[in-house]
Amino acid sequence: MQNLIGKILKLLKDKVSHNNSEIQYNQDEIRRILAVEKLPGKEKDELNDRNLINEELFIENEDFLHMQLQLSEFLEKHGHLFSSEENDEILQDEEAEAALPYFTKTIEGELNYEPGHPQFSNIRFFNKLLKYYQEKENYEMCDHLVKIKRTGNKF
Repeated sequence: MQNLIGKILKLLKDKVSHNNSEIQYNQDEIRRILAVEKLPGKEKDELNDRNLINEELFIENEDFLHMQLQLSEFLEKHGHLFSSEENDEILQDEEAEAALPYFTKTIEGELNYEPGHPQFSNIRFFNKLLKYYQEKENYEMCDHLVKIKRTGNKF
């Protein structure tokens, strides 16, 4: 069950990333269209269409990010039910306590979240960081974190 939820999370993250790529492409096309001094009717329609598509993709991304957050919270809260190890919950609490100073330094900008980060391989830390930025409605940072986590590269 936990593996299935992990796959769903990955699918949602990939879809958000794809949508962000499409949004960026549309933004580039919008800039190209706006570079023309006088817009013919066709370009105005295309501009409106691209803006509508971007709005829909933003809404879809919000839904996907919300679902990721809910699934992550579910795993944090009930993941022990799917684990075969009895001590998993105790380890989660100890892990969370040990990660707290890194979390504070990361959100304050003292420590960059990248492959060399001490908590980079800690999925609970990543989910907590993602949740923090979602609550702040900083979706650009959410997308940035997802890209870093997915590719393992610095940005």
